[in-house]
Amino acid sequence: MLDDLRNSLPDESCSASSAYPPTTTKADTRQDVDGYRLASRIFSSITSYLITHPHLDHLAGLIINSSQKFGSYKSLIGFEKTLKGVELAFGGLLWPALASWSKAGGLVERLQFTQVEPFAKFDVLTPAVTFKCTPFPISHGTIGLVPDARTHAYLQVEKDPNEVYDSIAYFIEFEHQEKNRSFLFWGDVEPDAISTLPRNKPVWIEAAKRFVLGELRWIWIECSYMNNRPNNLLFGHFKPDLLIDELETLAIIVEKFKQLPVEELKNVNATEFSIDEYINESKMKDETQSVSQDSVEDDENGSVPLSQANQASQAVRKALFGGLNHALRIGYNKGFGFFQHTTEKPLDGLVIAITHVKEDPMLGCDVVSETIMRELHSNSSTEDLGVKFYRPKQGERIMF
Repeated sequence: MLDDLRNSLPDESCSASSAYPPTTTKADTRQDVDGYRLASRIFSSITSYLITHPHLDHLAGLIINSSQKFGSYKSLIGFEKTLKGVELAFGGLLWPALASWSKAGGLVERLQFTQVEPFAKFDVLTPAVTFKCTPFPISHGTIGLVPDARTHAYLQVEKDPNEVYDSIAYFIEFEHQEKNRSFLFWGDVEPDAISTLPRNKPVWIEAAKRFVLGELRWIWIECSYMNNRPNNLLFGHFKPDLLIDELETLAIIVEKFKQLPVEELKNVNATEFSIDEYINESKMKDETQSVSQDSVEDDENGSVPLSQANQASQAVRKALFGGLNHALRIGYNKGFGFFQHTTEKPLDGLVIAITHVKEDPMLGCDVVSETIMRELHSNSSTEDLGVKFYRPKQGERIMF
């Protein structure tokens, strides 16, 4: 597609205006001009934006570029609460009101808010392909507590201290050579192990299902800080050890799902393990213990034991919830205590692309990125998991 856009660039002589004499600045080269035009063509080709959360480090480019003429209206897609945050930027005070909930057209409605619901699949249409997207709610720290780096105390701002900042993880599906393919793109997210509202498990369940079915091979996720960053200063982000800890969770689920018949696996619904399951975690443990006891009694009475598939399903539920309190207490999952992946390289073939890094200008360009990648690769669990880490470069074309 980029090649097509490059070939469609107009000749410089055709676009130059005789009213303006040519400049002689060093930056005004054919290559630079083509770069600007290509960027314009790319922005013009975008029909929709999947908004994960409304923090400015993710929205600034969208907001500033909204004043340029980049084709017809574009959809800004997200949960209602997410889009309400974006709407603040386009309220006329911080930036002109160039976004609207309506579809009437006109200058002030170039961007259109499009609300979607958690776990509800929706289509994104492009001239080349139709993408099917499924949004999962995830947690990105708390809104009402700000840690003080000097005292390690928490300063309460004028917000509910228990209010969690919502983010979104999107599963994006497409058809390639008559086969379903998908990738997972996380917004900013924190580890379940230190979250006040852990919501990553349902995403890993869906990812594990798609991975075992051969549909998913790439996951795009953040890893903002180096390992020397204290947990209380992560601000709803990952560091390498905690990211690998979450991948241990994925590996456990993958191992269990590999034991399920294909048709049963296809029917696994990750929404059954949504936030209500976490709230009722103690009830889940009681139910799991009850099922285990019933199984023992059935065996003693000579009854037919649970099928291998049902045993695997129970193991998944126990692995997901049995060690949650332990994880919250020690700050790391560590494979949920007794539950760790047991097969060799369960995530072999999976690529984790690191999308979001908080660089430190005092350390120099890319120092944090390089350190994070080094810490990910040197972690003893990385080779055991079989996963590959990759740090995309700006402007790089990636085929997957």
